[in-house]
Amino acid sequence: MRNPLRHLRFRKVRITFLLVFAIILHGINSVFNSPKDMVETDPGSTLLQAIDQPRISSEFSSEQRNLNSFTTSLNAINNTKTSLLKNQSRDAKPQTTNRPLQLQVKCGKQPKVLEQIQVGNLTSKSPKVLCFIMTHSGSHNTKMKAIRRTWGRRCDKLVIASNQTDDILGAVTIQSEATYVGLWEKLNITMRYIWEHYRNDTYDWIFKSDDDTYLIVENLKEYLASKHITSRIHKPMIHGRRYSSPQYKNLAKRPVYFGNPVNAEFGKRFYEKIHGDKPVIYNYGGAGYAMNWPYVEKFLEVMSGPDTVHGIPPEDQAHGVVMAYHDIWPENTRDELNRERFHQESPEFMYGMSDEYRRLWNDNHQETGGLSVGPDCCSSQSVSFHHIKPRAMVGLDQHLYACRGQD
Repeated sequence: MRNPLRHLRFRKVRITFLLVFAIILHGINSVFNSPKDMVETDPGSTLLQAIDQPRISSEFSSEQRNLNSFTTSLNAINNTKTSLLKNQSRDAKPQTTNRPLQLQVKCGKQPKVLEQIQVGNLTSKSPKVLCFIMTHSGSHNTKMKAIRRTWGRRCDKLVIASNQTDDILGAVTIQSEATYVGLWEKLNITMRYIWEHYRNDTYDWIFKSDDDTYLIVENLKEYLASKHITSRIHKPMIHGRRYSSPQYKNLAKRPVYFGNPVNAEFGKRFYEKIHGDKPVIYNYGGAGYAMNWPYVEKFLEVMSGPDTVHGIPPEDQAHGVVMAYHDIWPENTRDELNRERFHQESPEFMYGMSDEYRRLWNDNHQETGGLSVGPDCCSSQSVSFHHIKPRAMVGLDQHLYACRGQD
């Protein structure tokens, strides 16, 4: 006769075994499936796309199916763990460092666009650059961690303008709305902070960046050391990727510009000076832009006066609109072959841009030299790229420096 107690004990042992196995498997998953935005492993051949690949081999598939009954229990464990971590994080600061990432990268083959980009050489006469990044606390341990460990450490000074102070990261609190619509106000406050704290230091240029911008610092410095720039260093200058958008007259009724009653009087003065049929020329914010001290001083003077735009306009476009009224225009930053140095997307995107996107962005470049793809997309002295995820940023940095023995 079958012993029911023995059978019950066997089932309890089997369940206990499967529960232990589930917890172990969960641990394996937590190691191999670290946050998408910051995985310190080989980004591989698709480094610029930052696409996550499956981490668990097929040998676990059958066991995973057998463990479905324990999902509820594991979720409860995870929820408890998450709650504990949140409570700890209220008092703990993210442990970020300024050291280079130690990665094993496949250096044999690079995307074609990277093969044509060279990293410049610094000299004793290279200008000093203060880089500031506009971000928020949600990106401190992902995007900002990647920047600190890649191009951020090559800046002469790195200022992180956030909604939360973090002494370890180097972030300072800027009292403004921590969303896209608050960037215009945040730019004004951050530039005033930099003026008040660093004006008397030895930095020659200020570079504004987003938290998903990748900057080749050496190429920026090499470009800013060009004779045609240094000969005008005492005049206000801003250098980035020039964009053109519909004519100034289209801003007249837009609520974020002159359609806002608070900007109506400035709008009248604006159109008395600026012809409405002219296209709006400005520096695309995501690619970043460099400003000298005379420019920063003039910008702050303008923002303190009556001839500026208030409210929540797009930060980069509003910047161009306001400064155009004061006769300061974005500089042409293309190289001698008419290739762009500052880029609004990733290297691979710019090189292999689809016809759809090319048509979409062609109007933005009609007044600034046209839009090119393939080898003509990007200067060999390219300065910056945009929309770079943290993992892709690490891979890009390794290919430009470590794989070439430059870092």
